[in-house]
Amino acid sequence: MYSAVSTQSTWVIKHEGSDCVDRPVRCEVCAKGMTFGEFDEHKSYCSLDHVRCKNCSAMVPKWSVKAHQEECSKWPIPCTMCEETFQRGDMPHHVMICPNRPSSCDACGETFRSRDMEAHQGVCGEVLVQCELCEDRHHRFRTQQHQKEDCPKRLQQCDKCAHMIPRFRWERHCRECL
Repeated sequence: MYSAVSTQSTWVIKHEGSDCVDRPVRCEVCAKGMTFGEFDEHKSYCSLDHVRCKNCSAMVPKWSVKAHQEECSKWPIPCTMCEETFQRGDMPHHVMICPNRPSSCDACGETFRSRDMEAHQGVCGEVLVQCELCEDRHHRFRTQQHQKEDCPKRLQQCDKCAHMIPRFRWERHCRECL
């Protein structure tokens, strides 16, 4: 037993879901909203005005292909530091780890490619190094001066006895040496 209200409501739902020419629809190509009645005419020219992006598969209006290329996250672009090609969306991460990214030495302030920094720090005169004799820390460029003149544990030969005496014991040795 069907009531008139139930039958009418079923008809309305069916009509609004598939038969009504005034129901709202959205074009899958350009995402423009319109009525179902307008859709047939629209789709006949819309697909002619759009191309599929070969990188992200988006449908792009022909008149905005160039703009899409400049913002497409899947579009391949070269890194300006290493010339390797990455998708635009991956470039921010790559820039942070690129071996050719500029990196400043904490000791001298000079800028090098990141991949060259370790080698630079192995020779940088401003890097603090530890004396092998006294364990004092000084700038690398002062290593020779430190070991020849300043290191309290550098050895010095006594003119009287020819023994090698650490500098910090020198004065005492000179007083006691025969």
